[in-house]
This record gives sequence, C-alpha cells and structure tokens, in this order.
Amino acid sequence: MEWFLESIIASGRKIGSVALVALLLGTGTVQATDNSSHPDASGTFVSDGMLIYYAVLPAGMVRGFLPGSTEARMHGGVPRGSHWHHVLVALMDKNTGERIVGATVLAKISELGLATETLSLEPVVIDNAESFMNYYQFDKTGIYTIKLEIERRGGASPVLAEFRYRHH
Repeated sequence: MEWFLESIIASGRKIGSVALVALLLGTGTVQATDNSSHPDASGTFVSDGMLIYYAVLPAGMVRGFLPGSTEARMHGGVPRGSHWHHVLVALMDKNTGERIVGATVLAKISELGLATETLSLEPVVIDNAESFMNYYQFDKTGIYTIKLEIERRGGASPVLAEFRYRHH
C-alpha cells in the first residue's frame, strides 16, 4: 500500500479524497510496522494497544476539488502557498480492529533543534469511519518529528506516539 501511495504522490495525480482516505485509513485491520528508521509519508505502528495509521500528503492533492465541495471546505479550505500538507491519523483497537472514535488528537511537530508547534487534528467522518486530520506547512526541507498525543473518550491518560516525516 505504501508503494501505491508513493506512486500517486510522485505522479502528481489527484484522486477523490473519499477514495484516498479510504485507501490510506481503511476500515479493516492493518499489520503494524515500525517506521522509526524510515521517515516516510505514511505508515502504521502500535502504541498502548492502539493501531495508529498516519499519512502526510501534499495539500495540492485536495486543491482540484470544486469550490463548495466537502473536500474544498474541509478545515476551512485548502491553504494557498507552498509546502502545505494534510496530516491524517486513523485509530483502531489493535486486538479487535474496531475504529476508535471520539478521541482528541494533537500533533506536536518539530524540526530538529527548533521549536515545537501543536496542531489539533480535527475529527472527519468519511464513509462512516472517523479519522483525524488537518493542514500543516512544512517550511523547510528536512526531517520532522511528529509526536501524537491521543486522548480516548473516557480514557485515563493520553496515548503518546511518535514518527518522523522527511519533507523534501
């Protein structure tokens, strides 16, 4: 699946966000992989019994939708300018594969040695599956650390997870 995502991004093709998000954040159970040594645009990992799927996609993939469409209005509209990306996270129970809904998800994004910015990922329901997403501008080429802080509805303490993303 990661190869397919990379080929879409590399070719610059635009596909429907419903299809894209369904592909990236599918409703089935996904095998977890450790991506800590490979700062890719997407991946999965497990933290505290939660399967976490993430993707960082160029915002330009969403710009081709008609004005007024759900995709064009998402998060207040697609930002103009360069280096904007759509950060997406889907959460599933590791054991049952059931979608975790009603969570609060923060992404704390930092480049090595620089200040951390906090991005609130908004819940978005597509094809009856809730995921969490928002736009972020990666200003410089380099490797970013993205620390997720996930508070489950009724959960005692936040689940913390971290991945790296290489912006080029």
